[in-house]
Amino acid sequence: MKKIFLLLMMTAVVLTGCKKNETPQADQATGEVEFNITNIMDEGSRVEIPNIPDCDLEAVADYAVVAITDGTDPIPGSPFTMAISDIGDLMTDVLKLAPGTYYVTSFEVFTSDDVKIWAAPLEGSFYADFMNIPLNVEFTVVAYQKAGVEVEVLCYDETVADEFGFTWFDIDKVVLKDVCLFGDICLTQFPGVDNWTDYGYSGEFDMPALFQVELYKNGTLLATYSNFEVVNDVIVPNDPLEALCIQYPDALEVDGEEFDLVLSVLQPDGNGGFALHEWYTFEWTDDAQQDGNLNFGDDNVIDFYIGDCFNDATPPDYAWPESCPPCFTQGYEINTDGWYDQNNGWYGIVTQTASGTDGITSSEGSWHAIFEEDTDSAPYTSFCGNLDTWTGNWFAQTDVYLDINWTDGEGFDYSVAASRQDGTHLRDFIWHVGYVDGYGLLVNASNNTDAIFNSYKLLNENGGNYYTITSSGWYTLKTVFTDVGDVLTVNLELYDASGTLLLTNTRSNPADLISTVVGGSRYGWFTFISVDGGIALDETILDRPCE
Repeated sequence: MKKIFLLLMMTAVVLTGCKKNETPQADQATGEVEFNITNIMDEGSRVEIPNIPDCDLEAVADYAVVAITDGTDPIPGSPFTMAISDIGDLMTDVLKLAPGTYYVTSFEVFTSDDVKIWAAPLEGSFYADFMNIPLNVEFTVVAYQKAGVEVEVLCYDETVADEFGFTWFDIDKVVLKDVCLFGDICLTQFPGVDNWTDYGYSGEFDMPALFQVELYKNGTLLATYSNFEVVNDVIVPNDPLEALCIQYPDALEVDGEEFDLVLSVLQPDGNGGFALHEWYTFEWTDDAQQDGNLNFGDDNVIDFYIGDCFNDATPPDYAWPESCPPCFTQGYEINTDGWYDQNNGWYGIVTQTASGTDGITSSEGSWHAIFEEDTDSAPYTSFCGNLDTWTGNWFAQTDVYLDINWTDGEGFDYSVAASRQDGTHLRDFIWHVGYVDGYGLLVNASNNTDAIFNSYKLLNENGGNYYTITSSGWYTLKTVFTDVGDVLTVNLELYDASGTLLLTNTRSNPADLISTVVGGSRYGWFTFISVDGGIALDETILDRPCE
């Protein structure tokens, strides 16, 4: 005799949010997804399926485990564990997602005792053929718009695991946890600066800080958030009077996960403009937030001040009295200082170039620079000098114009190197960019350069994890140096002009110990440039914490 199963419907509502990619670059927003779980009791919604288990009407849904992919890979943090509340309707808590197309590949509901009571049959399983809306369910998140998603689930017990397809599918439980931040800037810390309002600030004596945070898990960048956006090259605060809250994924069945939250504040760059400056890295392990250096105070918000204009009766959780702009910044608006070429004792040529020359509009401002090699090498910079002290996580980045019309053999290698604590050279971290016939314009990375074009490195380094440039334009090469468990870990991150992360290659050597070996920055060096007419650079920055 056929049994009757109870059909449940989940409706996901997408709301707008404030998560960003690398800023300041482009205007992007996030959405918020919550699942509304409706128990459909009327006879018209009942369906006959062979061997389906009876529903346990006494069971109380406590949380859902939801697996989501981008169509190829699981998105960061997936599968997500989402608490369920009963406020008339059963609803999960909120999940923030960036705009894009996603797929629900698994949906399971559990009691507080971790007993699975409902589930959506997996794609290809026996029960999937009986669903009106079988997995995988496609949905789209559009910025500033709402979207709805329906997912069907059946009542479940272990005797029918094969029919649900669970014998070949395993899920780790992941909980999203919150960290909130709020900051202030004291105008007195930046004497002589009067153009704050040009960059989204109020210009008051004590004003809310505009900032971004980068979330890392075990050394891998998961997401970047900020409390402002860039609209038509104008910085627009989201709501600086409100704390910026982010979520991090804690896998409940995995111990020892390490989290880092890198705080960068938008502030004067010492060159007439403003730039994001890295101030601090918050560190913690798993859900033991207080085991790291997080301090929430009494309001569960990380409060920080840059300057000393706070009330002594209610001091912030963190106060940094010194202003500390990026130690190296060159936008090529005035000159090309800081780079060495044929004109000051090195090799190659750096030429300040007006925006629009040869059809290239500067990445920022009215000028950029053209870099060319000579018969010996190509331009070099020592950034802030040869630094033998690790002062905290730091990064070097530059914008470069990449042209898909380059021909086979045209490209360049660009190294950012670190020093040892004794002042000697430690290691190079090298970008490989070049055009390979049959493949196109590729980007990859390694720790060595041949100082000539090498298609093998482009195609095979990092297990062949290269990126293919399909559109000419400005891209950002960002080399991020981080302390992960006392070992130097370097992420070479490629971004497009909108701030979208396109590629990450991670390089690490267990011998590079932060405590005893690794110093600071050493140089940036184009070991060769084989592009006819050179390459265009703009907005070159090295940013590190104050000593």
